[in-house]
Amino acid sequence: MPLLKFVFEIHEEVFGMACKSCAAALPGYINKVQSINLNENIMSKADRAYRMKSGSVIHVKGTNKYYSDLNLTDEIAKELLKVNPNRSVLFAKMPKAAEKATPVKEDQGILGGNVAQVSDAIKSISTSEELDVLLAEEKAGGDRKGVYAAIEARMTEITEAAE
Repeated sequence: MPLLKFVFEIHEEVFGMACKSCAAALPGYINKVQSINLNENIMSKADRAYRMKSGSVIHVKGTNKYYSDLNLTDEIAKELLKVNPNRSVLFAKMPKAAEKATPVKEDQGILGGNVAQVSDAIKSISTSEELDVLLAEEKAGGDRKGVYAAIEARMTEITEAAE
């Protein structure tokens, strides 16, 4: 089997995805595959209390460690959720006690979604004052360029309609 094909297959099996036409990603794939510790016992899927959603990957910032459903143990999952409880959305299966310990996000209003959802919701706003408030909230929170663009486009529409 050619080495490149082997690297892509291992990366896809362990981390849930691999872009086979992305030559620039290959060095990263090789590093991630090399970081797999084959000396650790991998728990069987039936024995695990924590299961990640298909295709989900958690990278531990500042390290070369990546976790997917294939290399995640219950101990690692607990530690990852202790550091960042918001990662619970990446899990398909968790113990009930862990689900209760994970804080539930309160409704964040119109800015609570992803850029596409927010952009769609902004189209329903009819006053420039409301858009100014949203712009200030976005600058204080998410600071997403796509949301800025949607707010500015809607502001232009409202201004042109008023003229």
